[in-house]
Amino acid sequence: MKSNAPCVLQCSDSAGAKRMLIIDYIPPMEALLAEANEADLRAVAPFTAESRRRERLAWRVMLRRALGREFEVEYLPSGKPQLRDAEFSHISVSHCRDMVAVALSTRECGVDVELLERRFAAVAERYMSPEEISLVNSDVERAIVWSAKEVLYKMAGTEGLDLRREIRIVEINAAEQSVRGVVERRGERLVERSLRYCYPDAEHIVLYGL
Repeated sequence: MKSNAPCVLQCSDSAGAKRMLIIDYIPPMEALLAEANEADLRAVAPFTAESRRRERLAWRVMLRRALGREFEVEYLPSGKPQLRDAEFSHISVSHCRDMVAVALSTRECGVDVELLERRFAAVAERYMSPEEISLVNSDVERAIVWSAKEVLYKMAGTEGLDLRREIRIVEINAAEQSVRGVVERRGERLVERSLRYCYPDAEHIVLYGL
């Protein structure tokens, strides 16, 4: 089912682990600056491009709205954010031209948001194996495979993974809007997870693993 952003999804499993997915449009810079605090401004200070500043401000402001409280973020050498929070120890962030998505969980998580207008077919052979190419039947499914691999890459937490050879999509279930994928390197299985996807609007797709 297609819906309209913004969206906040909260859930927990049988063990009480909490998870959250937040999706929203990126507001104008003026609106973001009006809500930004000192920590937000310090976080965007290294960026000279306004687009980068706007993207980072957007998810920080959006996250504070969803949580209803302040939070602390530190950045790993890779640039990946890490949430210093007792409720959600893991965070994943993704943004495209006009939308941002944030996944929060008590375990490793991942999220990716993409514009469906991107020309995924033109580069399909760079990120899809022959088996995966035979699995898809449309540009939307090519976008699903790309986004799912992005999410699995983030969840694996291993730099330099080959999207085509080391991250495999083995099933797309359109009825359940789910994808099953595997990450393997040198014979070691790093991740095997089922992911979900949704359409915040007619122009975007979001893949997530919580």
